[in-house]
Amino acid sequence: SDIIFKHGKPQNLIFGDYSFLATAPKYQSKNISVLVNKPKSQTFQINLEPKNRIKALTYSTLLPGSGQFYAENKTKSAIFFLASAGLSTMFYNNYDTYNVEEPLVSQYMENYLNATDLDEIDQNFNTYQSQVNTVNDLQTQMILYGGALAVTWVVNLIDAYFFSGLLE
Repeated sequence: SDIIFKHGKPQNLIFGDYSFLATAPKYQSKNISVLVNKPKSQTFQINLEPKNRIKALTYSTLLPGSGQFYAENKTKSAIFFLASAGLSTMFYNNYDTYNVEEPLVSQYMENYLNATDLDEIDQNFNTYQSQVNTVNDLQTQMILYGGALAVTWVVNLIDAYFFSGLLE
């Protein structure tokens, strides 16, 4: 068929060399060169390679959402990428806070064990117990964010392989 450009109209080309980018949904793009050296009509056939789901799976393994982007599923790509980035950020923030709060447990325990006055013992125990609860809460949050991140990553991989709309 004729070369189709914007607006879906066939284009007559004058003599010369032309370069085009051939694209089709779910196929690899291909740069082609055309030499027009005769005044009569010429037909060109371009065979594009279909995108494959192994490549989509590989991309999604490296970065969640990138396999969906490769498979031209932009909405799913954005969802997986943003969900993974958000969960990673939350996990890192909790991990960072945990590294600050966890060493205080030992310090507060030592203060409690070294206290001599009953009020001081009671106050130091309450401080120690509060710190233990804070650290335990941070550990629970890290487990939840890490688990949610792992589930998101696995779902991303399953989606990239089975639901990408790609062949092979």
